[in-house]
Amino acid sequence: MKALIPVVLAFALMGVVYAASAESGAELYKTYCSGCHMPDGKGVPGTFPALNNQDFLKSKDNAFIKNTITNGRPGTAMTAFGKANGGPLEESQIDDLVAYIRSWEVKEAKEEKPAPEKKEAAGEALPMGEELYNAKCMACHGEGGKGTEAAPALLGNKFVAESDPAAVAKVISEGRADKGMPPWKGVLTDEQINSLVTLMKEWKKEEIGVHLPQWDIGLLVFGVLFTVMLMVYIYKHT
Repeated sequence: MKALIPVVLAFALMGVVYAASAESGAELYKTYCSGCHMPDGKGVPGTFPALNNQDFLKSKDNAFIKNTITNGRPGTAMTAFGKANGGPLEESQIDDLVAYIRSWEVKEAKEEKPAPEKKEAAGEALPMGEELYNAKCMACHGEGGKGTEAAPALLGNKFVAESDPAAVAKVISEGRADKGMPPWKGVLTDEQINSLVTLMKEWKKEEIGVHLPQWDIGLLVFGVLFTVMLMVYIYKHT
């Protein structure tokens, strides 16, 4: 019986280490992965694959997941996150991410079927930029560019509004690995990227003169009322 004690302790220690790795991986996932694959790992149908998916977790081993995070997936929006490939993550951090993703296999007893992807009705095709935004960007940056917890707002964004279109296109093309934004070069054509930039610049134009601060509205109303009262006063005393 005493001979089993070291074995039991070893398994217990392994459990503690795994739990610590998964906890660290959760923070890393939130920073680098949730923007595309969603906080719950369910992904975006047709754009970013679900990682919290029982078929995926059962068919892919840890080595495959680690290799994908480290080296990326050429020809897709999945960039390389390993430091050896110019990414921000150490090998130990990637191991923690793998541990966190793998933990979903235990937590999820049944796979939730993703909601069917919405399709535009015939004759209601959106302009290229808006259609691309809804398909590729809205999941992270929100409807109409208003932002989400996963990514900043693009509507009213100082960089988008004031930067040269080429600079905005460069960010879309090359991504921001430090912010969890994948590069879209190779996934989208230059024409498609430029159409997204045009859409974002149009948002700025639409905002001009539309929204007045509350104090401006109050001042305008006061001015109208004052003018009316003054005209009535003049009328009665002349």
